[in-house]
Amino acid sequence: MNKLLVTTDLSDLSRTGISHAKQLLKQYPKMEVIVLFVIEKHLPNPLYAHYEKPIPTRDEAMQQLIEFLGEDAVLFTPKITIAENIHEGIIAVAKKLKVDFIRIASHGYGSLKSFFIGSTTQKLIEKCPIPIITNSVATI
Repeated sequence: MNKLLVTTDLSDLSRTGISHAKQLLKQYPKMEVIVLFVIEKHLPNPLYAHYEKPIPTRDEAMQQLIEFLGEDAVLFTPKITIAENIHEGIIAVAKKLKVDFIRIASHGYGSLKSFFIGSTTQKLIEKCPIPIITNSVATI
């Protein structure tokens, strides 16, 4: 394993991917670990404007990512990308960087909720040619 792409949405759940990457670095000390945060471009919905956070700039997102990584930032290569949707952004970066695996944390909502809101993990599994390493909340 030479390159691992770890995705994050800066949530506590996505920290499981960071922890897993640190464990893998013990086994593969020369492995490059890229931590990716995708800024999703979308048109704001005026009905939910009071709920939506403003879309961060690339610089703001990089600062948030570095703060999220904290002292572990020195172990990883932080990366920001902007995409129409998250799974396509992850796939594009993974292909461009020629990573061996993608690590993504899953909320484990199940098929009914995923049917209504979509699942980034499910879309990656269906559409990505690169192997996916994942988990769900139930397995943490």
